[in-house]
Amino acid sequence: MIVLTGRMKKILIFLILWSSVGYAQINLDSLEHAVTTKKGKEKVVLLNDLCWYLGASAPHKAEKYGKEAVALSKELKNDSLLAQSLNDLGTLFLRIGEYDKAQHHYDQAIAIRESLKDSMGLAALYSKMAVIQEIKSNYPQALEMNLKVLKIYESVGNDTLAIATLYGNISVILANIGQVKNAIKYNDKALKLSQFLNNDQLFGTTLVNYANFYGKLNELDTSLIYYQKALPYFEKINNLNSIAVIINNMASIYDRKNQVDSSIYYYKQALEIRYQLQDKKGVMSTKSNLGLMYLRKENPDLALQYATEALPISLELETKEYTKTIYSILASGNYLKGNVNQAYTYQVKYTELLEVIFNEETSKQVAEMSEKYESEVKEKEIAILQKDKQLQQLEVGRLKTIRNIVIVGIILILLFSLILINRFVLIKRQKTVIEKQKDIVEEKQKEILDSIRYAKRIQDALLTSQGYIERNLKRLRN
Repeated sequence: MIVLTGRMKKILIFLILWSSVGYAQINLDSLEHAVTTKKGKEKVVLLNDLCWYLGASAPHKAEKYGKEAVALSKELKNDSLLAQSLNDLGTLFLRIGEYDKAQHHYDQAIAIRESLKDSMGLAALYSKMAVIQEIKSNYPQALEMNLKVLKIYESVGNDTLAIATLYGNISVILANIGQVKNAIKYNDKALKLSQFLNNDQLFGTTLVNYANFYGKLNELDTSLIYYQKALPYFEKINNLNSIAVIINNMASIYDRKNQVDSSIYYYKQALEIRYQLQDKKGVMSTKSNLGLMYLRKENPDLALQYATEALPISLELETKEYTKTIYSILASGNYLKGNVNQAYTYQVKYTELLEVIFNEETSKQVAEMSEKYESEVKEKEIAILQKDKQLQQLEVGRLKTIRNIVIVGIILILLFSLILINRFVLIKRQKTVIEKQKDIVEEKQKEILDSIRYAKRIQDALLTSQGYIERNLKRLRN
């Protein structure tokens, strides 16, 4: 299974939300000024726009505008506006990696859009929730969400663009679970529909998908060809964000091919575009990558320059993975320059942050990190410890199994005892009932016998009187 790194997560969000990441070239200052002059619905719309457009360059400011939009929508009691505000604020959290917060806002938006019977709004929310599940490697849930979206689009009509997008989404999910060949098949379907629609954005996205898939298959030259094919389509529609992502990915491929100069060339191109977009996180990540490249060229001055510029942005955005990498660059760069004290300082910071990340990440990520950064001797020690741990786990598992069997046995004995006790009580109750019924029957029999005897005495008395009368009548006749 493929583990998503920070860079891959960003690419994934771009690929799945391709229709919503095309940044228009707008004047953000004019928008911020305009929002102070507006009221009511118009103000909410502008606040939502600012929340969206500032998401990459100033996420804290974007969050402020997003929360203000939610509060104002509630004051206006406008459910439609509130759902959109929650959606936009949730998407901000999705973009900056706060997935639980994103999910929380999407859940609220879903409840409103369900009440409004807004099927298309629900489809958009489910699509982004699928992104969250995919980033968390919850692939069955991601597929489930995409199927929900597909069902909605099928119910409202044959929306070819939406269906093509879903094919692309499914292909990305399949690639992330290692089914790259199946992913390519689904992407083929998306490509055909994008050609039918003559949609440059969608067609370019399918080409980027191919590039990523072949990169996973280590067919690096084929991957580069598809990135190069994709570029003109995004240049045609002036989608600078997509262009920056593609060029950055190309630089990464050249890095994997050990063509450091080509990698640096494309990273610098991506950096220029990200400056234009005011994309703080993009600028920081690209500078971090440039620092690594210059370390490989044994140019500590430029490595330190790019790392030093990237560090404050990484600390501001709280991107621990990037901060860790930057500390490593600063430690190595200073060591190469002979600045031992500074190298030690950054190495300590790197180690401290590494411990924090160790506590936060999954065991698989920790294992990979250990393999990457520890020496061969340390790796052998870890392997021995892991083997001992496995043996301990096996023993613990065996003891747990025995414990569970004993517990189940005790439970069965208790259940059997309860059944016997219950049966005993039931029999005793039945015996008591029977004895009572016997007493009642005997009492009834006694009453019946007394009644019979009483009747017999009456009858006997009647017979005696009748004989007396007959004798007297006979005597009178004579």
